[in-house]
Amino acid sequence: ITEISPSVEKVSEYTREELIGKHVSVVYQNTDDLAKLVEMNRKFGSVNDYELKLKDKNGNIRIVSNSSHLLFDEDGNMTGTEGILRDITERKRIEKNLKENEEKYKLLVETMHDGIIQADENDVILFVNESTCRIFGYSEDELIGKVAKDTLVFQEDRHIIEKKNEMRENNLSDKYEIRGLKKSGEIIWLSVSGTPYQKDGKVFGSVGFLNDITEHKKATEELVKISQAVNQSPVVVMITDINGRIEYVNPKFTEATGYSENEALGKNPRFLKSGETKKELYKDLWDTVLAGKQWSGELHNRKKGGELYWEYTTISPVRNSSGVMTHFLAVKEDITEKKIKEQELIAAKEKAEASERLKTNFLANMSHELRTPMIGILGFADLIKELADNPEMVEFSESIVKSGKRLMETLNLILDISRIEADKLEVNTNEVNIVPLAKEAYENYLAAAASKNLKISFRSSADEIVSKVDEKLFYESVNNLINNAIKYTKSGEIKVEVIADKSKSAKKTVVKITDTGIGIPEEHKEQIFEEFRQVSEGFSRGFEGTGLGLTITKKFVEKMGGKITVESEVGVGSVFSIELPLVDVSLPEKGQNGESVEEKPVPENTETEILCVED
Repeated sequence: ITEISPSVEKVSEYTREELIGKHVSVVYQNTDDLAKLVEMNRKFGSVNDYELKLKDKNGNIRIVSNSSHLLFDEDGNMTGTEGILRDITERKRIEKNLKENEEKYKLLVETMHDGIIQADENDVILFVNESTCRIFGYSEDELIGKVAKDTLVFQEDRHIIEKKNEMRENNLSDKYEIRGLKKSGEIIWLSVSGTPYQKDGKVFGSVGFLNDITEHKKATEELVKISQAVNQSPVVVMITDINGRIEYVNPKFTEATGYSENEALGKNPRFLKSGETKKELYKDLWDTVLAGKQWSGELHNRKKGGELYWEYTTISPVRNSSGVMTHFLAVKEDITEKKIKEQELIAAKEKAEASERLKTNFLANMSHELRTPMIGILGFADLIKELADNPEMVEFSESIVKSGKRLMETLNLILDISRIEADKLEVNTNEVNIVPLAKEAYENYLAAAASKNLKISFRSSADEIVSKVDEKLFYESVNNLINNAIKYTKSGEIKVEVIADKSKSAKKTVVKITDTGIGIPEEHKEQIFEEFRQVSEGFSRGFEGTGLGLTITKKFVEKMGGKITVESEVGVGSVFSIELPLVDVSLPEKGQNGESVEEKPVPENTETEILCVED
């Protein structure tokens, strides 16, 4: 060192005398850096702003910027170097801090969950962080230079961005929700915090912080719907904590109980007890819900005004995300009216059953009491008819017999239906050839058909058709159907057919009674099988009878394991069919076409008295 300026003394804290004549390595910490400086000076002749670490007299390190050049004598020989030192220690500290802060801020921006967008005054994107790219599905290169509202905002909401940009020009910040548009075309909801971007007091654009709130928005809307549904529910909804203290009741609670929401909150639902519900029921309730299960049952409670009411309650445990029970949800329906009607129905049912038992038992027990005198009346009427020599007395006795038989038949029908209802009807089924039984019933009505000038015929597909039936019930069923056919037919014919159906689908016996009578309207086809019902009813009805014949016939057939059907057309006639199981005994068939046919034609030139044969 041959010379120094006062500034060097200040920086190094050495005096001039302490440095003159010393090697520069006294003040430079790193000799390698010094050697490099010397080499660069010799190579290039000068060096500008070369940084070196200087060690002051107290051992403190300072950073200096060295600008130096070579010195030459008049003959051009290098004699040394001259350098200018600037203390840049503070500047380097600031630069270091800035760099560290920049890295921190960069890390913070890139790792933020929220998206960040910087746009200029024309809404052109200048910067986006990774979260912004993730939210919208774009890469950084795809977004830089694009207009933010045209690229990232749903078309119907772009006018909102235009208004917000006008606010930024006036240096205003705010927070709002808007619909965004992903690269895929999916619409999402965004929460945006926008603020102006300033430099030297002038607004050059804006910075926006974005958060995807789509799922939160859906959850909120769902919660609103559930809340509205609960508030508008026609049943009471109550929520209690795990100890049974009420935390929520819907408006229906006040309507049902008379207590306001404030009067209920914080209380245990036991304040609604009426004392009418058994303690065992409450114990079962709590044992069930505390075990984490759902409980349902009926409670008899008391309103604020003192009135008792019934409610059907379902209580379910509510669990948090960890599966721990935190609350109980109770849904309560007022069933007071239902309970009243239920009790009325039970009472009415019991009364009806008692009345039915009384009627049935009376009719069953009165069979002997009613039949015996009627048989006596008919017997004496016949005797009077035989002994009387007065035509008028004969006519009277015939009227007694006719009316007595009609009454006896009615009595038999009523007693039959009473036995069926009392389940006292004995059914003894056997394998029987039903052709003779059906034919006997047919022959009973030859005279009745002739009296009405009706053609009547009998046909069977074989001489023997065996079915498993109760002979008495079968005979009475066929008898009733033929009787009805003659009663309701004014002209034409009656056909009685017995057919063995051996088709693959079902082997069965079919007895058909076809007439050309008045027919049955479609809407009355089921009615005719009901007790005491006829197609024509009331005092103006056109035909006599109790309305029990078809009812009993249907029950008889069903007791034998068969069924009865009807096909009919008003003004054309009806076909009643009895279907019973066929016992296939492979019997030989007779007749020209495998049929046995008997037909009774209408007598010619015969005036007949029209008789009404009762069912």
